[in-house]
Amino acid sequence: MLSELHVSVVYGPFHERGFYHPETNNIYLSTLLNKTDHNFHETFLHEVAHVSKHYNMFALYKASEVARLKMEHEAEEFRIDCLVREYVAEYGTDHDIDIYNFMDNNDINFWDEKDVRSAFNKEYEKLNEE
Repeated sequence: MLSELHVSVVYGPFHERGFYHPETNNIYLSTLLNKTDHNFHETFLHEVAHVSKHYNMFALYKASEVARLKMEHEAEEFRIDCLVREYVAEYGTDHDIDIYNFMDNNDINFWDEKDVRSAFNKEYEKLNEE
């Protein structure tokens, strides 16, 4: 998807862990993050979500704080969905899943608990359809 949209990933000594800059069409990731670090993966997923969901919507991002927060929430939902899919692919669902431990291990804020539960429910439904 990134190559289709001509998005480049740029590494550098940035103050933020990562950000998507629509005017340059780049995702910027801090060199302070180790590429094998869990935070690198989470940050990358969040920024890819902005590309996926908010491509060519930079004006809306700057329009109001409400619009910006909505877009940030959408990017977090995308990140959570990806992390849950990866978890289910690796560990399955035939055991009790401690979502609070999952949230803690993936730096997911407590206010996103509903999104985590929803993502796991989607994965359970997919498995039951198969």
